Amino acid sequence: MKQARPKYQVFVSSTYRDLHDARERVTWAILNARHIPAGMENFTATNDRGWETIRRVIDLTDYYVVILAGAYGSIDETTGISWTQREYEYALERGIPVLGFIRADTHITQADVEKDAAKQAKLITFKARLKKQHLVQEWTDAEDLARKVVEALRNHIHDDEDRRCPRPGWYRGDSIDFSSTVADELARLSAENEALRRQVEEVKGGKRVCLELTDAYDNVFVDSSEVAYEVPKYVLNRESAAIVDAVTGVVSSSHSEYERFLDRANRSMTFHARVRNTGNKPAKEVTVDLEFEGCEQVNLVGYEAPSVPEHLRGIAPRWKMDTARHVYIDRTFGRGGKVCVRQRVKNIAPGVAEDLVYFLVRAEAMDANGWSVTCSYSITDADGARTKGSFLLVTQFKTQEALSEEQVAARFK
Repeated sequence: MKQARPKYQVFVSSTYRDLHDARERVTWAILNARHIPAGMENFTATNDRGWETIRRVIDLTDYYVVILAGAYGSIDETTGISWTQREYEYALERGIPVLGFIRADTHITQADVEKDAAKQAKLITFKARLKKQHLVQEWTDAEDLARKVVEALRNHIHDDEDRRCPRPGWYRGDSIDFSSTVADELARLSAENEALRRQVEEVKGGKRVCLELTDAYDNVFVDSSEVAYEVPKYVLNRESAAIVDAVTGVVSSSHSEYERFLDRANRSMTFHARVRNTGNKPAKEVTVDLEFEGCEQVNLVGYEAPSVPEHLRGIAPRWKMDTARHVYIDRTFGRGGKVCVRQRVKNIAPGVAEDLVYFLVRAEAMDANGWSVTCSYSITDADGARTKGSFLLVTQFKTQEALSEEQVAARFK
């Protein structure tokens, strides 16, 4: 179907007695240009009801054409200005584009010159204002006026379209293409509007979901804060080295392998968090995205020492990613130099905190005092509730401790 083009409504305003023929010629020219002329040339707004009718017509107008010559016109007793000027000022107030046309003085006959001195002064002021605020064209006769009105209208329409701010215009109902694509978009917008309406009603009624991220001790991770934990710095003595060999089932004679294992152990910690719903409405289908910057990897299993057999590496416990569970890890992935973990919680009742699946976070680097990574988080639910923030996760070495059998085993279970 050919794309429908709008027809624009054009309000033509002028005095009636001296410009009747010129207005009629302009009206036909607008019709020939396939637009809709409007005006009140045969109507005198002598009361408030009449003025309301004029206002309604102007409200539906796309472009306003004002034509002036030698007469000022009849005066509105309420405002003290002519009805033509009152129409102009209302169109200006409504933000409707104005196209002004003033007849050349040399083509105004003596019979059409304003005789009343007060009106003549108001006409001079009106013309001066029009010239100052708009691009006004001078015209000589009715034919010249009609041609200039249509040309100016066409140029204004094209300019508005080029600036991507066209006037509303009018369309025939059967000229609009309601294709399946348009229908689908309308259906999508309608569903989105309905969801937003429900959310507004729930907020007004005091029902809402409010989600926050806490650590295992229910301390809230405040946005842009620093969260510090004191941890021991692991050292490897002969006894703990033997434990590593026993647990992994591989005997290593290389001291450097133990050192690498120890380095990864000291750059890692278990990240155990909770999501709490402090609202008074259940949160459904909650998604928790955790994004770590300055992180080498997240490990669902434990530490992967070089001495661990290949078949034991990267095997996560099945329960951690079991979609049948109430809380599970959806996936882990890298994005833009960051390591991400996505977890899902099927629902969280009001006032309840759900433990997320724990995992190990390994920093890219550390110094003698500890290490840090930045964690950004986003928590959403099926109804659009959202909580976002970030914090600096810091570990500080305070004591030294040899690895126990349990600590080594925890990394290879």
